[in-house]
Amino acid sequence: MLILKTLFWILAGLVFYTYVGYGLFLWMFVRLRGRKNDPLPTPEQKLPSVAHIIAAYNEQDFISAKITNALAMDYPPDKMRIVVVADGSSDDTVALASAFPGVEVLFEPSRRGKVAAINRAVTRTGAVDILIFSDANTLIN
Repeated sequence: MLILKTLFWILAGLVFYTYVGYGLFLWMFVRLRGRKNDPLPTPEQKLPSVAHIIAAYNEQDFISAKITNALAMDYPPDKMRIVVVADGSSDDTVALASAFPGVEVLFEPSRRGKVAAINRAVTRTGAVDILIFSDANTLIN
């Protein structure tokens, strides 16, 4: 009987910790340690380079809006590359994406899949600090 009571209280304690205790622990930890507010980088500081890789297969209905969305990001244009990879697309995706200045379009007529296309785009981007991957029908706030 003692074993069952002990087991019950241990399991009840785990459930309590899962729903309440962990949150209380984090709250106390932050209160005791204090928040670390890192200042935002100033224009003089070096910002990381970014490559935004957009995977698109027959996305002519969405690609223009996606590229417009990517170009509207609040980031220095000289630090950001936009790469559209559209392997095997049989519609106007490549033509629409190529109409945007500053957008690099990678196209191969054979379709080997999304992962192969993204891997090819990553190797072509070179040395960048941050990679952003998104589909053509996903807009970023």
